[in-house]
Amino acid sequence: MAKKSFSVFDFAVYGLKSTVDNFRIIFLSGLTFASTLFASLLVSGIVVRPLLMKIMKLVPLYKPQFAACKEQIVCKGIMNSLLEDVYVLATAHGLLATFVVFLNVILIFGLFLGFMRIVLDLYDNGSSSVKRLFSCFYLLPKAIVATLIFILLVFVGFLFVVVPGIYLAVRMRFFMYYLIDKNLGPIECLKKSYRATKGFGWDVFALMTLQSLLMSVLPAIGFYSGCLMMVAAYKKLPKKI
Repeated sequence: MAKKSFSVFDFAVYGLKSTVDNFRIIFLSGLTFASTLFASLLVSGIVVRPLLMKIMKLVPLYKPQFAACKEQIVCKGIMNSLLEDVYVLATAHGLLATFVVFLNVILIFGLFLGFMRIVLDLYDNGSSSVKRLFSCFYLLPKAIVATLIFILLVFVGFLFVVVPGIYLAVRMRFFMYYLIDKNLGPIECLKKSYRATKGFGWDVFALMTLQSLLMSVLPAIGFYSGCLMMVAAYKKLPKKI
């Protein structure tokens, strides 16, 4: 593929323009994402309410001690006692709390995969549907395995003077797109991204940096524009690899 067809500037323009052109579907998807997550957290709060109530009851018991505390070492000891009591309560309800946290993480991950599906639809067809937000939960097992392998490889890379970790993160940046778009397995999608980005490492790094800058300045718009930029780049990567 000609290097000039892989243009960071063109991807950035597409990402920003597409965000404006598809504002309605993006806004509704974001609203649905947030509403679903809020409902899940609300239910989770009700489920773990007994644990939260027991923890709240500890506060009045320790309040007089903190009020009378004069020396830093004494205050630190009181805080440690409070944390130990909280830990005991959390351990007693640990299985329930862990299960609730796990379900919420799975929900967020599944919705994120669905959002990426929407972004892919927008590039391919120019349109999508909010219901596509819930269309990729079946990919969760493969996505979780692929993500864990990705994190492990990048972490090991960072242990070797940081640079190898950045290099692997850049080269395998598009693994999730291959997984969703092509329904590839965990290992194959990582390999596919690594092979496809050969010769485009600095361009992908520039895109990732630009995405980070956009998200730091305009978090919501930057996130959407960044995702659309990355999809445009993914679609321009070599097909026969």
